[in-house]
Amino acid sequence: MVEIVPALPEEADALRVRQLAAIQRFLEAVAVNRKAAGVSGLTGSVKRQTKTGQQSRKRAQGGKR
Repeated sequence: MVEIVPALPEEADALRVRQLAAIQRFLEAVAVNRKAAGVSGLTGSVKRQTKTGQQSRKRAQGGKR
C-alpha cells in the first residue's frame, strides 16, 4: 500500500517557483524560435522564398485562420 503525503508548505512553494521559472524559460525560447523563423504572433505565417524567387506564405503549424 502506498500512502500519499502532501508536501510541506515551504517545499510546495519552492516547487511552484521552479515550475514557473521553467515555464517562463520555455515561453522565452518559443518566442525566440518563432522570431528566428519569421513568425509573428500566435497565428502568424512563415514567409519563404521559393526556388524561382517568388515569396510564399505558409501557415505556421498549429496556427488558426
